[in-house]
Amino acid sequence: MSKNKAFYIDFNKGGLVDQLGGNTFDYPEIIYKSEPIWELHFIDFEDGYATMPDMSDATAWRAAVDVDFLFESSISGLTPPSTPPLMRTLADGIDTSAVASGILRVSLNSNTEGVARAIYGRDSIRAFFELRGFNGDDECIYDFRFRVNLLGAIDPQGGEPIPIESGGVTLTDVYAIANGAVATAGHVTSSQLMSTLEDYALLSALDEKQNLITPSAKLDYDLLSGTPTIPTVNNSTISFTQGGVSKGSFTLNQASGTVIALDAGGGGGVDAYTKAETDALLTGKADLSSLTAHTSDTIIHVTQADKDRWTSFAPAS
Repeated sequence: MSKNKAFYIDFNKGGLVDQLGGNTFDYPEIIYKSEPIWELHFIDFEDGYATMPDMSDATAWRAAVDVDFLFESSISGLTPPSTPPLMRTLADGIDTSAVASGILRVSLNSNTEGVARAIYGRDSIRAFFELRGFNGDDECIYDFRFRVNLLGAIDPQGGEPIPIESGGVTLTDVYAIANGAVATAGHVTSSQLMSTLEDYALLSALDEKQNLITPSAKLDYDLLSGTPTIPTVNNSTISFTQGGVSKGSFTLNQASGTVIALDAGGGGGVDAYTKAETDALLTGKADLSSLTAHTSDTIIHVTQADKDRWTSFAPAS
């Protein structure tokens, strides 16, 4: 049944065996909505001896369970279209504390939408379990696969089905790549680090619950190449004058607003009159109608009184 259990795997052939190396057809079972932990023991049978291989040269592991091999791919036009696996366990769900002794503990979670759709209304279906190990260069150096059975449930307990876990690069994967490079060459090259970081930029959605890294959380903008030049923002001053009189100013980058009051009517040093002021000035000038009456005269007689009266009028200014 679907429970915590130990299994033995032929290190060279990749199939399930018993403790003595004999073939077994007791396929592991995973019931819907269960979360078992499988302890996988790898045995190297060679020259009549059984040894537990040291697999610590793999610095990152991942596992998956599916009923088909329609793997996820960015290649267009695949028929049938690619699909994610029914179950997926990334590096943070695989205990590698005993990997040097050929033992891995893999946590599985069958409470996924994929498993629910595949097993719904059925007693059991055939599926495959796959385990892959990667070195510090992200190359797959271990690949094991064997058959399993997915079991339906009459009245499953547990929460709602969760979406399949993203196949993106996790924090554990990054550490594995870095640690692998250090173990191999004693250091991590800039190209190895940047190649890993570039993978993050390709991920469109990252889930913090799965401990995935976002570029904004880990990348320094100054370390990126090909970025646009950020223009220099000046702090210019804008000044207002009215009629040659300064009315105020403000800077383009100031923190608060500035109110600049301008004189009503467009004043501020320029001579201007209202209608009432204009009418008052006109009353002190010569009577236009009286002057018009003499426009046809060829001879104009001006008395001294007329001259004095004319002179008394102030000119329009």
